[in-house]
Amino acid sequence: MQTNYTQIKQLLLLILLLPSTITFACGGGYYDEYDFFYNLFNQQNISAKDYYPFLRTDDRAFYQEEEKNPYAFTSGNLTLWKQLLPQWSYNEIQTALQTTDHESFRKQWTNKNSPLEKKIKEYMLFARKCSNIFAYRNTQSWDYKEMIANTKIDIAPLLEEANTALSSETNKQLKIRYYYQIIRILHYDKQNQAAIDFFNHHIKDNFSPNEIYYYILDHIAGCYYNIKDYEKAAYLFLQVFTHSLDKKTTAYTSYVFCTYRGAEGKAYFNGTKDQVSYLTLKGIRNFTDELGVLNELYNLAPNDEKMELLFMRAINNLERKVWPKASGMNTTALPSMNESNAQTTQVLKAFALKSYENPRIKHKQFWLLSLSYLHFLSGDQNHAIQTLKQINKVSYSEQKELLSKVYTVFSWKEIDTTKEQFLATNFGEDIGHYKVYQTNWQHLVLDQVAHVYYQNGKLAKAFLIHNDIKKISALSSHTLIDKLLTFAQKPNKNQLEQYLLERCKGGETSSQVTDYLQQVKGLYYLQAADVVNAHKHLKTKDFDPIIIPAKIFSNNTTECFSCDENEIMVDSVYLASPFAFIKPSFSLHELPTYLLKLDSISKGTVVWKKKLAHYLIANYYFNVSNTGYYRGYLFEKEHFSNHHFFRYYGSNDKMADELIQNSMGYNLKGIKNHEKTYHQLAQTAYLHYRKVLENSNDKELNARCLYMMAKCELNTFYNETYKGWGFYDGSNTTENKAFDELINHYSNTKFYQMIIKECSFFRNYSAL
Repeated sequence: MQTNYTQIKQLLLLILLLPSTITFACGGGYYDEYDFFYNLFNQQNISAKDYYPFLRTDDRAFYQEEEKNPYAFTSGNLTLWKQLLPQWSYNEIQTALQTTDHESFRKQWTNKNSPLEKKIKEYMLFARKCSNIFAYRNTQSWDYKEMIANTKIDIAPLLEEANTALSSETNKQLKIRYYYQIIRILHYDKQNQAAIDFFNHHIKDNFSPNEIYYYILDHIAGCYYNIKDYEKAAYLFLQVFTHSLDKKTTAYTSYVFCTYRGAEGKAYFNGTKDQVSYLTLKGIRNFTDELGVLNELYNLAPNDEKMELLFMRAINNLERKVWPKASGMNTTALPSMNESNAQTTQVLKAFALKSYENPRIKHKQFWLLSLSYLHFLSGDQNHAIQTLKQINKVSYSEQKELLSKVYTVFSWKEIDTTKEQFLATNFGEDIGHYKVYQTNWQHLVLDQVAHVYYQNGKLAKAFLIHNDIKKISALSSHTLIDKLLTFAQKPNKNQLEQYLLERCKGGETSSQVTDYLQQVKGLYYLQAADVVNAHKHLKTKDFDPIIIPAKIFSNNTTECFSCDENEIMVDSVYLASPFAFIKPSFSLHELPTYLLKLDSISKGTVVWKKKLAHYLIANYYFNVSNTGYYRGYLFEKEHFSNHHFFRYYGSNDKMADELIQNSMGYNLKGIKNHEKTYHQLAQTAYLHYRKVLENSNDKELNARCLYMMAKCELNTFYNETYKGWGFYDGSNTTENKAFDELINHYSNTKFYQMIIKECSFFRNYSAL
């Protein structure tokens, strides 16, 4: 039983696309390889456009292009048609070839009635008929094999029509096109040997090879594959890869399948060209020894354009290692030059230099441009700049300008106003908006600019290059916010500084930014339970009003962050008359005032007021801790999701303020991932609950306080001990002092009877 060649090509395509499929299957979502490294050196700097599909990519780019547009690679065919139809535009020719609409096809021939045009129209109609008859072969289906086997086409009328047209056809290009249709018909009808014989008798020695000749040869190679002459098939696919403009991608795919059968076509090699093409295919497939293949090519045919392709792939492989996008708080420098990367850079630089100096190699500008870039990567700025000045090829002008800007920025050890004007001129307002869709070189330059600022202690600018100012509230870094305040208050900002100010929400003025930063600084003090200093910064009206409910001084026994506060914050002590000064809802700047008043009452002589003041203060601190219901208020966050408030999976990570104070990391990109989520506020709450117990004879109140103290102890456990995943049922701890006290001394209270029913955690603990 014959193996269907087209089916094998489709299977190979499926196999080659598996990496992308796996990426989506594991929940990774959209994948773009350029999310992980900077591609600074344009791969399309190579001379031969027909090799663009083989440039280094993880996306299987030429498959994607063919899926989007079946006519993506048709320039060779179009060029031949243009020779027959010189008065037609390429767009008209392409429409006539591609349109599936009969009326659109008919309109292309309006007032085009020369004898040759009539014959061309007749041929195109025949070709369209063949394509429609065999359209089922393009169906993507798991039942493709059965579909091919069970679909029977009567090819006799098609062959008769082709032969009738050929009998009177004198135009050599139209003749070979009819021959192409005959070969295609025989191949698809599984008459493989008949197709081979027809080719040898009518085509092989009777036509000078052109694009259609290699279209035919692609089918003949498929026929040899189907009759299991894999070595001959491999050789012919290699010829198609070498000479065709349009069929390189399919020939590559097919050749790879031949190698799976142990065939490489070497038995038929005849001269240097075959060896060069073989080495090129080997280099494309073998990522581990591209440099070895390059040296073989250099010794064999140094001026062959395919050497540029493999060299470009080698440079792109290097870029993937030396330009990581994840610099930020890592210690990796840009470019990232470990011993291996440095060695590869030197090897490539030596290869580019000898290629440039080789008199047999004609395209000097490519090797000169590559040499300049490799000088830059190796840290030789002077040679990089001097070499770049020698580039005069028009098509390289954009790449030259880009590299010139990058070289300039990477030469800076500090950034003064002149350099900031350079940045403002070249980036405009985008300098303050780190846009995802900016080009790679702009992202890279911003990373380096942020590094230089950071290295020189200009923290505000280093931060604003990559971060929105709204990211500051959870960082708890007085060092950084003080620098931002100084920057916001600076008079006579230059253009770049004005752009950076746009980092602020809505593009507020400097005074508004100052107000906001003062508010955040007040939040920092609240996070540290420093109410006095918080009051100093929050005593004026809020920049961004945060409305706080009075229930922040209540407490809950039901744990439910997504529930409405009225459902679970049921304790009502805060409504007692001594605390009438607390409004039902109030703004952030009023909060320190209330806390100071409560603190004053807690230090008074009236015991019952004293204990209740401690109780409200304790409730507040637990509620704003990272396990409390109102935990988002001091961080300008929603309080629902745990991942905003815990660091289970990066427990050894340093916090932002420590990193900044010690100038750790390359720049401040990613600093938001080092938020300080734990401020020991529940421990502060615990101390105030203990004060309630010291001043209270109310057993129900005391029982409730002990339950809240147990929650405080659990908060400490979560943050300082437990670093696991997901739900915690208490099985990892056998000691909770507050629970023990509640069990031993308050088991006769109504609260105890209620909580042992409501709280399974407490119920499990009491049974230990």
